[in-house]
Amino acid sequence: MKQLLVKCFYCLLTIGLFAGCEKAAYEVVTHVNVKLTSSAFEAEQVNVTINSVQANYTDTSWVNLATNNQSYNLLDYQNNIDTSIARGPLPATSILKKIKIVFGVQNYIKLNGKLLPLVSSQNPVIILEVNKKLNRNIENVVVAFNPTLSITINENGLYQFNPVAVIK
Repeated sequence: MKQLLVKCFYCLLTIGLFAGCEKAAYEVVTHVNVKLTSSAFEAEQVNVTINSVQANYTDTSWVNLATNNQSYNLLDYQNNIDTSIARGPLPATSILKKIKIVFGVQNYIKLNGKLLPLVSSQNPVIILEVNKKLNRNIENVVVAFNPTLSITINENGLYQFNPVAVIK
């Protein structure tokens, strides 16, 4: 009888350990989809390269989202047209606090058929406040760029790029 109790104890202990491990490995996530849209601007093209998109939900660390690392013509995404630039999982029921977008340095504007460089600091960055409670579904976060505020002409006649955007 004693051996049977010992065997039952070890069997229950093993089941409990496996159940605990399975529960710890399973985490409910929300799939965050970051989209880009833009307002109008008087140019033929405004091309910007996005190197990475990161999300913050903890105040202390950034999570890299799978980013479509490519050049985007902002003028292709006007009038409620948007495109996905990054996506990735975050813990469900957390609060998405911020989105960080890191741009490349090969950005340009096309005016009167001429491609002109958009001068900027090395890899300009924009950090946007989101403060959105996530649920268990796909969450779309739309970043609306404003080329009018992002592009200026400096004293040397060069076009300067300092990204300005809001969460829509």
